[in-house]
Amino acid sequence: MLAAITRPRFDLGCALARLRALFRTRLPSGQAMPRDVWEHQHRAVLVLLWLHAIGIFCYGLISGSGVAVSALEGGLVALAALLAGVARGSQRLRAGLATLGLLTSSAVLVHVSGGFTEMHFHFFLIMVIVALYQDWVPFALAIGYVLLEYLAIGLLEPADLIGRGDAGGDPWKWLLVHLAFVLAACVAGLVHWRLDASNHARAEEARSRLADEQVARANAEEAIQARDDLVSEISHDLKNPLGAVKGYAQLIRRRLSPVNGGRTGCDVESAEKIEATATKIDLTANKMAATIDELLDLVRVEMGETLDLGRRPFDLVSCARRVAAEQQASTDRHRIVVEARPATMVGGWDEPRVERALRNLVANAVKYSPSGDVRIVVRAEERGGRREAVIEVRDEGPGISPSDVPLLFDRLRRVRGRPGGRVEGQGVGLASARAVVEAHGGRILVASQPGAGSTFTIRLPR
Repeated sequence: MLAAITRPRFDLGCALARLRALFRTRLPSGQAMPRDVWEHQHRAVLVLLWLHAIGIFCYGLISGSGVAVSALEGGLVALAALLAGVARGSQRLRAGLATLGLLTSSAVLVHVSGGFTEMHFHFFLIMVIVALYQDWVPFALAIGYVLLEYLAIGLLEPADLIGRGDAGGDPWKWLLVHLAFVLAACVAGLVHWRLDASNHARAEEARSRLADEQVARANAEEAIQARDDLVSEISHDLKNPLGAVKGYAQLIRRRLSPVNGGRTGCDVESAEKIEATATKIDLTANKMAATIDELLDLVRVEMGETLDLGRRPFDLVSCARRVAAEQQASTDRHRIVVEARPATMVGGWDEPRVERALRNLVANAVKYSPSGDVRIVVRAEERGGRREAVIEVRDEGPGISPSDVPLLFDRLRRVRGRPGGRVEGQGVGLASARAVVEAHGGRILVASQPGAGSTFTIRLPR
C-alpha cells in the first residue's frame, strides 16, 4: 500500500511572522536620532512651516482668493507651526503637529491652485521631509493624511487631481498615478532614513567606544598613580625603619670599640659576641633594603618603564672586593676570591644597582654550594670594536639542570640547586639583576652543568 503523500499546509501565522521579521531587518526602527540632532532638524521644520504660512497667504492674495480666505488658509499652517513650537509634550507629539502643518500646506496649495499639476509635487517633498524625523508615528500620520486627502479630492473634486477638466471622467486613474508618486517619495524617505539611522548608530557606537577608552585611560592613569604612591610608601615606610636598625647596630659597635672607650662593664668575649651580632643585624638590614630596591625596580620594569640609572664613574674591582668581603663574613664554609685583570676598571655605571646585582650572584653561589671556592673574576674584553667589562661569578656547587636554565631569570621563579635542599629567598634576585644589566645595555649569561658548578657572567659596555 502506497503511503499517502501529504502536502504541507500554508501557515498564515508563520508567513506573517517571517514578513514582520523581514520588515524589522530591512526597515529602520525609529526614534534612533540623538536629541540634539532632532531638535536642530525640528527647528528647521518650524522655519519651513512659517515660510509656508506666509507664502500661502501671499499666494492666495495673488490668485484672487481674498484677504479673509487667504488669512484663514495661511493661518491653519501658522497655527500648526505655533503649536509644534511651543508644545511641551514629547518629541512624537511635536513632530506630529509639524507634520499636520506641512501636509495642510500641501493640501491648501493644491486647492488654491485648482489642482495645478506641479502643486501635487509638494506632497512628495513633504513626505521626504517628514521622514527626517525618523519616527514611525508622524510618518504613518503623513501617509494616512495623503491617502484621505486624495480620496477626498477624487470623490469631491476629481478635476483637482490634475487640474484638467477631463480628469473627472476617470479620477481613479489619476488618483493611482499620484499615489504611486507619493509611494515613491515614501520609499526615498525610508532609504534616506535607514542610511541616516545607520550613520547615527555608527557615530553613537564610536562615541561610546571613545568614552569607554577615555574611562579606561583615566582608570589606567589612576592605577599608575596608585602604583607610584604605593611604591613611594613602600620605599618610605620600609626603608626608613631599616635605616634606624642599621644606625642602632652601628651605635652598638662604636660603643663596644676600644678606640671609643667602649666595653665598659663587659668582658671581651661578651663584647665580641655582641659586636658580631650587631654586624649580622647590619648585614640583614642591608639585605632587606636591597630586596626592597629589587622589588621596586621589578615593578617599574614590569610596567614598561625604564630604570632611572644614576651613572657615575667607579671602580668595578673595588666593588667586587667589597661584595666579596661582605659575603665572606656570612659564611665559614666557602672561600670567596677576587681575581682582577687589570687591577682597576673604572666605568660610568649605576654603582648601587651594579653592586646589588653582583651581590645577588655571589649570595646565590654561597647559598647553593655546599662548600668550596667562589671566584669573582673581573676582566676587560673588546669584541667587534665594543669595549666591555666582564664579571664572572664561579662556584663549585652541584650545577643547574639544563631544563631549569631558561627559567633562572624569570620573576618569582626559583630552581632547586641542591637535591632535597631548602630553597630560600623571594625569587626576585636574578630577575632584578637581569633588569639592571639590560638597563645598562649589557647582558647576563649563565653556563652550568649538573655536578660541575655554575658560572654567571655580566657584560657591561664601557
